[in-house]
Amino acid sequence: MRILFIAPYLPSLIRVRSFNFIKALKKQGHSIYLVCLVQEKNELSETQEIEKYCEKVEKYYLLKYQSYLNCLLYLFTLVSLQSAYCFSKKMKKRVDELLKKEKFDLVHVEFIRGTYFLPEGNTLPSVFDSVDCVTNLYKQFSDANHSFFMRIIRYVEWFKLGHYEPKVAGRFDRVLVTTENEKQELKALNNKLPIEVIANGVDLEYFKPLENKIELFSIVMTGKMSYIANELAFIYFAEEIWPKVKTEIPQAKLYIVGNEPGPKVKKYESLDIIITGYVSDLRLYLSKANVVVAPIIAGGGIQNKILEAMSMAKPVVTTGKGAEGVEGLINGGQAQFTGRDSNICVADTSDEFATAVVNILKDAKLAENLGVKAREFVERYYDWGDKGKKLADIYINVLKEKSIG
Repeated sequence: MRILFIAPYLPSLIRVRSFNFIKALKKQGHSIYLVCLVQEKNELSETQEIEKYCEKVEKYYLLKYQSYLNCLLYLFTLVSLQSAYCFSKKMKKRVDELLKKEKFDLVHVEFIRGTYFLPEGNTLPSVFDSVDCVTNLYKQFSDANHSFFMRIIRYVEWFKLGHYEPKVAGRFDRVLVTTENEKQELKALNNKLPIEVIANGVDLEYFKPLENKIELFSIVMTGKMSYIANELAFIYFAEEIWPKVKTEIPQAKLYIVGNEPGPKVKKYESLDIIITGYVSDLRLYLSKANVVVAPIIAGGGIQNKILEAMSMAKPVVTTGKGAEGVEGLINGGQAQFTGRDSNICVADTSDEFATAVVNILKDAKLAENLGVKAREFVERYYDWGDKGKKLADIYINVLKEKSIG
C-alpha cells in the first residue's frame, strides 16, 4: 500500500507511536509519504531517522505565536483549541494538492490536531489514530491546580471537545485508540464510531537492559514535564510520597528526567531531587535507576514511560491509573504484590506507594526479580512489530469495506 501519513508533529523516538507505526509498516513493504508539522526549529533538521522509513518527508514549520493566535481566533467557536493550535493553511493546502495529484491507497491521520488537514469531502479510505479520548483527558484536568483563568479555559475546552471530537472522528472509516477504556470513552460521545484498539508497543532493541552500574537508592521518574498529567504526578509524589521514602531511606535520591519542566516542578529542586530537563538519551538514567516510579493520578491511554522502563528490566511502581492501559499484568491492583512472581507494583495510596518504593530500594533480590519479569512481560505483549501488523490488517479491512461499498 501507498499511504499518506499526516501528523501534527514529527514522528521520532520521542513521539514513539507514530514513529514505530511507520517503521513497522516499512518493514512490511508499504510506502509512507509523510506530511508533518513542526514547531521547534531543531526539528527541521532532525528528520534523518524517520526518513529511513518514508518514501518522502515534507515538513511545515508553524511558529508558536501563530498557534496562540489561532487559539485566540477560535476561542469563541465550537472548534477545539487542541485542533486550532496546529492550524497551518500552508500544510493544509499541500495535503489538498497531494490528494488531487498523487495516487494513495489510504490516508492515516495522527491525533485530533491532525484532523484539520484532511479535507471534509475526502473520499479516500481513511484511518484516524485518536490515541486517547481527549475529551476525557480534559474532564480530568479541568480542576487541576492552576490559576482561575486556566481552569476556565480548560472547562471551555472540555465543553468544546465534547462536540468537536466525535464530529471529526466521524469523518473517518476507522478510529484507533490505545486502550479499551479510551474506546468506551469515545463510544460514550458517539456510539456509531468504528473504533479499534491498538496498544502502544516498545522498541525492544533500543530499550533493553544495559550494563551500567545501578546507583543505590536512586529513584527515576520520566516524561515530558510540561504535560499536565506528568506535572500533577510529580507534585503528588514530591508532596505525598517522597517525605515518607526519605524518612525510611535518608540517602534516597530522586531524578526527574523530562523536557520542559515548569516553575511548579522546578521549585522542588534540591540536592536530593535532581531535575534534568531535556536529555538526549533517556536510557542512561533508566539504566542506573534502582527503581522507576510513575505516580499517575490523571490521564489516559497506555503509559510509554512504564513500558520503556520495564523493557530495560527495571522495577516499576505506579498507580492503578498508570497501569490502567497495560493489559496482561500479573497480580495487578495492590501494593502487596511486590512478590517474587510480579512484574510491576501498583499502589493507589501514598502510604502503599512509599512502602513499595522502600521495599524495592532495600531488597536487591526483589528489585532484580521484578525487573526480569518486567522484561519478559513486554517481550510477550508489547512488540511494535505485532502492533504494526495489526495496523496493516485494519488498513486492508478498510480498503475492502470501501471497495464493497
